[in-house]
Amino acid sequence: LVADKFLGKIANIEFSEETRLDWHWSESGGALTEINLSARFRDLGKVFDDLAVERALLSRSGKVGAFLSWPASPSEVNANIVSGMVDVDIRKGSFLPVPSSATGLLRLISLFNLADLLGRANISQLFDAGVAFESAKGHIELNDGIIDVPYFKINGSGGNFTFDSRLDLLQQTIDGELTVTLPLVNNIPWVAALVGGLPVAAGAYVISQVFEDQMNKLSSGVYAITGDLNQPDVKFVRVFDAKTKIDRESAPVKDEVEP
Repeated sequence: LVADKFLGKIANIEFSEETRLDWHWSESGGALTEINLSARFRDLGKVFDDLAVERALLSRSGKVGAFLSWPASPSEVNANIVSGMVDVDIRKGSFLPVPSSATGLLRLISLFNLADLLGRANISQLFDAGVAFESAKGHIELNDGIIDVPYFKINGSGGNFTFDSRLDLLQQTIDGELTVTLPLVNNIPWVAALVGGLPVAAGAYVISQVFEDQMNKLSSGVYAITGDLNQPDVKFVRVFDAKTKIDRESAPVKDEVEP
């Protein structure tokens, strides 16, 4: 069974012609569903309202593309049996706090919620309620209960954030990193605490106007996110390094040289 040229709107999500659903089944009773999704949306808050789910995100606009498959009928979709990938691009919005009792779709979305992670990192005081952003882009890979997030980047006036992790839905664990890069001009006290005093931080800010890329490292802190999905442990691990764990592992090994 094939459904293509899928046009329409469900829960304020507008589907494009590229969307296609394939449902295969065999005489032995085995089934396979594949979906190629292409859709756009405006305010994600209204999407949550239409789905009767508490709001976890607000946005002005965005788009999502995905190719997903699972060995069951279309109505039997379950995150533990889905394989595929999802690309998301959200424009101008904010993450909202999600209650710890959240389940289902809201619980999955909360795993990418910076409002909760920054609170656990004890730096939420640098931001207003929730975490506002100009753009949020990410790539997500699913494989039978394992969710890999090699790239999820959020840009905002309050700072830039990069999140990479592996989520195990079967074992209910997470292993990842959150990199926080804060603009020096807006966060001199935070940087001063890192580099050892306000005079040093002020001098660093002047230099940052000329050496922006290098100074991003100066104002970057990396936090490890590990443990239980419901109560992840967020710990500060290093500073002056904006690279993610995946970036470091994939970097070419340099030959050792004499000092």
